[in-house]
Amino acid sequence: MARLRLEILEFDDLDTWRWRLTEPGGAFVADHEVRLDPADPGRDRFHDLDPNLPDARIEDAGRWIGERVLGAIGPAIAARAPVTVEVHVPEGAEGLLDRPLELGHAGGRPLALHDVSLVWLPPGCAPVPKRPSGERLRVLAVFSVPTDVAGLALRRERYELSRYVVETLVARQNRAIEFRVLQYGVTRERLREVLQEGDGWDVVHFSGHGLAGGLVLETEEGSRDLVEAGDLIELLHPARDQIELVTLFSCLSAASTAASTLRRLGLPPEPADAASDRERAGEPLTALATRIACRAGCAVLAMRHPIEDGFAIDLSLGLYHRLLDNRQPLPRALQLAIQNAVRAPAGIRPSALAPATPALFGAPAAELRFQAPAGTPLFFDPGQLRAAGLPREPERFVGRVGQLARASRALAAGSGQSGVLFHGPPGHGKTTCAAELAYRHQDGFGLLAWHDLPGPGADISDALAGLARALDARVEGLRLAERVASRERLEAFLPLLAEFLERRAVLLVLDNLESLLTEAGGWRDARWEPLVAALTGHRGQSRVVLVSRRPPVVLDPGIQVEEIGPLTRVEQALLARELPRLGALIRAGDPGPALARRLLETSGGAPGRLVRADAALADPAAAEAILREAGAAGERPSRPLREVDVLRGRMGQLVEKAKQLGLAEDRELSELARRVTTLLFDAPIDLAAAAAAVATYQERLAGHDQWADRD
Repeated sequence: MARLRLEILEFDDLDTWRWRLTEPGGAFVADHEVRLDPADPGRDRFHDLDPNLPDARIEDAGRWIGERVLGAIGPAIAARAPVTVEVHVPEGAEGLLDRPLELGHAGGRPLALHDVSLVWLPPGCAPVPKRPSGERLRVLAVFSVPTDVAGLALRRERYELSRYVVETLVARQNRAIEFRVLQYGVTRERLREVLQEGDGWDVVHFSGHGLAGGLVLETEEGSRDLVEAGDLIELLHPARDQIELVTLFSCLSAASTAASTLRRLGLPPEPADAASDRERAGEPLTALATRIACRAGCAVLAMRHPIEDGFAIDLSLGLYHRLLDNRQPLPRALQLAIQNAVRAPAGIRPSALAPATPALFGAPAAELRFQAPAGTPLFFDPGQLRAAGLPREPERFVGRVGQLARASRALAAGSGQSGVLFHGPPGHGKTTCAAELAYRHQDGFGLLAWHDLPGPGADISDALAGLARALDARVEGLRLAERVASRERLEAFLPLLAEFLERRAVLLVLDNLESLLTEAGGWRDARWEPLVAALTGHRGQSRVVLVSRRPPVVLDPGIQVEEIGPLTRVEQALLARELPRLGALIRAGDPGPALARRLLETSGGAPGRLVRADAALADPAAAEAILREAGAAGERPSRPLREVDVLRGRMGQLVEKAKQLGLAEDRELSELARRVTTLLFDAPIDLAAAAAAVATYQERLAGHDQWADRD
């Protein structure tokens, strides 16, 4: 691929300098004197481009940059495409690193769509010698969404990227690539621990919330933790002698995606998040990118502005496909990935700014290539097949960030906890949460066992023996099946089982636990009580994940209890947008969005109902009936989603207050809570009855609270 050198000469200020474009050997190609008029409105857009401008205004800015800033340089570069242009930035001109030169037009299109890659070289930077990758290429992907930040579509990006690397490159092409994912509970301590691993990392991919001076990770409590540029560089320092590429897919795309989807559905927007407003007001990530490029001596790919989630996913997939599979140099891989992402049928056309958003920094970016070594010969090793028996990893997963972050901390080594309970109404995604958690932690355990208990209403007489047989098949020498025939023999063996679980790392998932429980939460078969106590009472290496519609009355305090309630209306909208048929309704003309809104309203916030409704729309007859019913619902007064969300949030606060007062097992309050759950979570929702039930619960709780104060 062709190479050019673009120099900034005679620099006076950010309005006055001269470009000189040369061949690698120094042969002159073109030059252009930049003299920007402070009174020209185009100058302000060049220096401080608002990414929220309409496409027409963005295109106007691109034409202005092409004419006034690039001049003869733009056509000269485009004529040599595909081409890599090294932009040498002298001291004092660092402000130009933030300017969207890639947006400048040549021949009626942005440079970024001419197969042109600008590689920005900050002053005073030098590459750091790198050690070889070794027997495998190591890629670390970090996806961080603090629980107090509006959700990003990071999970779908992670799912698609993981599937591509693991299924295509590793499984089908037998490439030796280790792809590690950090998601849910990504604290700076967890990141430091992984970055300090002795084998090092060749590629570090960050995707999450970003600011001008750093990245937003998570605290131990799940709230946002701004890791400033200096701290992030310090975290990366132990691996700097091997890291060759850092990618910063750090944007705020889901907030705008959610807002636009709510508008399409005819729903009011969410209140603005003050912290997000501060983030949007910050400068692009180029300051962080240039510091990483200089201090780590590596290539950096960063986003200048927020980009749509669909474009971000298509861009990252296209980049790694061409970088790791096609073995293209980084600039060419990025050129092709941008072209692909612009054309990709993602459902919503990316903005005019999107192609010019990715930017390369650091001298190594101009020539960087990766050669993934060949994998080991194919052989059958059951010990490596940890995910055997798990349900298929969910393709789509929205929300539940806080629950999964806390659950992830419970499953971590040294947490002092023995597991997690996911509980809540049917159809709300408890099993999906357990699967998501198990897939993220499968490499942290020597054995992963998933067991489906009989469903509600089924015969449970053989349930314990069935679990024992399943575990005996996975753990040689356990012989649990012969010990469960009587409670006495089982209880005599359980101390040995507890010690085994304490010493060895086993992850056990038990789904449909509610079938073993009475309505009051007691055990129908008395043998389950001591067994579950043994599974949950230790504080060693093993963990158990329990999934149930209702929690057991007695549960070891080492279990992290997480209620899986309905999705918020924003999460409902984001999930519906990702589903193929509901998404098509949202993007269609009238009455599509209104019909989609009715389907959301009748789902009760249960993701399972949305997924089933979307699948049913594939059948023409069923689709006609569903849409006819949705249309009829539209003629009746609509259930306001915001009021339901408020009631659900209020009820959650009241239940938490009951726990703080030690009233979680109070029979009257528990019965009231179950009634509220039915009224608020099961469609169709009776809003008036639900509001009355919440008020009654609050009155009863207030009485207990006053009694506690007097005592």
